[in-house]
Amino acid sequence: MKAVIVDDKFSAREDLKDVLQDLFPEITLVAEAGNAADAVLALEKHRPDLVFMDIDLSSDRTGFEVLEAVNIPEMYVVFVSDYIELAVKAFRINNTLDFLSKPIDENHLNEAIGRVKKQLALQSNAAEDTTKYNAEKGPKPTQSRITLSDQHRMLFPYIEDIIFLEADNGTVDFYLEGKMPKMSVTRTLGEYEDFFKKYNESFVRCGRSYILNREKVVGFIRETRAIQMSNGKEIPLPAKMTIKDLLGYEPD
Repeated sequence: MKAVIVDDKFSAREDLKDVLQDLFPEITLVAEAGNAADAVLALEKHRPDLVFMDIDLSSDRTGFEVLEAVNIPEMYVVFVSDYIELAVKAFRINNTLDFLSKPIDENHLNEAIGRVKKQLALQSNAAEDTTKYNAEKGPKPTQSRITLSDQHRMLFPYIEDIIFLEADNGTVDFYLEGKMPKMSVTRTLGEYEDFFKKYNESFVRCGRSYILNREKVVGFIRETRAIQMSNGKEIPLPAKMTIKDLLGYEPD
């Protein structure tokens, strides 16, 4: 597990490092930062599994603003602060798992690390389920499902009910038929492109941001070169791509 410590006080960083090294050898401290600017650089460079984040960084930005400045949806946050009154705001931040008051109680720290381990295990299992698609039996067009999972829920839609996928800042959004909600998964579009090449030929990459289900294409607007999907969404057709490339045949 990779971790980063962000705290403007050197002594606080050293104390936390000592505890982590003594009690949690499975955690690798990849960086530390004493101000907001260094914190943003460290988080973007290392993309850790976990950040221990102080709130008052004695600079022009707070720990909250540091997290707003980076886009690492798979990173979990444990706040470490003297300001207990900010705990409610801290838990509104995505992926916040705990709030530890200073000085850190080792029992509370152990509980926080336990929560992080549990979430990472769930995330790992969900990723494996998403990319593994009953390879031994092969695809079954009317029965096959895919598992989509985030830290809050799991969906099991039929492959044929996927309308399209859209890349969105480190996640992939699945748009589905019927009453199923949009589902965002922390994976890359390239991973799903490889998945569908192996298991279902109805899906085709359309530019950098989309994978479309050919069976859900209902129209094409010549003036804007927009593909119309079954849910009403219009998706731009790349300049180097033709309707034949998209559909797999030449429409009349």
